[in-house]
Amino acid sequence: MNTASRRLIHRVRKARQGLGALAVCATLLACHAGLAKGDNTPRPEECAASRRFASSRFTAADAATPFSFRYGGKENAWESWHRTSSRRELDKARDEQTIVWRDQATGLEVRCVAITYKDFPVVEWTISLEHTGTENTPLIENLLGLDTLFEAAVPGPCALHGIKGDFCTADSYEPFRLELASGTTKEFAPPGTGKSSDGADGWPYHNLQFGGGGAIIAIGWPGQWASRFTCQDDGVRAQAGQQLTLLEQHEIRLACAEAHLPLRPLGESEFTEMIAEARKVTMGFIHPSLEQWLPDMTANYRILIPGLA
Repeated sequence: MNTASRRLIHRVRKARQGLGALAVCATLLACHAGLAKGDNTPRPEECAASRRFASSRFTAADAATPFSFRYGGKENAWESWHRTSSRRELDKARDEQTIVWRDQATGLEVRCVAITYKDFPVVEWTISLEHTGTENTPLIENLLGLDTLFEAAVPGPCALHGIKGDFCTADSYEPFRLELASGTTKEFAPPGTGKSSDGADGWPYHNLQFGGGGAIIAIGWPGQWASRFTCQDDGVRAQAGQQLTLLEQHEIRLACAEAHLPLRPLGESEFTEMIAEARKVTMGFIHPSLEQWLPDMTANYRILIPGLA
């Protein structure tokens, strides 16, 4: 593993992850002839490409934000919301920019925290949603922390490098190279087993090559992530996020409760027994030393169960 790969994976591991958040890290590369084998030194033109990418997606007033979601049935609804932006220097090598869009009607906030590197052609960003209001939000769908076009300097076919996920066979983690003609699409995702690195298409790190350059992309992989790459004449359209995103305050949780919980409300003693049994079953699959890290789900279940909220 070279220096670039180590730094890329290290940054993704440290990125904030969780419900409603997705971390993305991209290394912008330029093609060079006659480089010595093993030479990982960033080139000035690569760093310049990284700065241009950060400016066009985050800094400029008309920045084309590299993420997307549908809000109340509308695409890119947040672009008309109130926007604030701040910038600070984290250290000599990194700058951080925070952009917040706020829906004045509901209080939903979309936060994008982007970090650019001065000594390496890397941009990383995390998208998160926070509901600060008291009323329900419209339906939030198809949350993609990455949805952007990596422009090609010259037209031509694209190549996608990566490795397979782990599916307990001899070719687990096998490297691959896939040619993509213009107009073709390749999708990746775990097979829904609950393991986020599972299956032949279950590894969320990708190395794109296209006319005049390329990009190494690492996607935060909490839950059932998915990614999609479409080769176009002008570059590669890259998209990634949670495979199934359907968020709405309160109503969905209550609908699930009505569909799956018993019609007769549980009493306090039965509720306590149910939580204890769930904890006991969980302990059958993990090491005893990890019990202290199990979350207390009591408050969450009380919201769902009539009579105990």
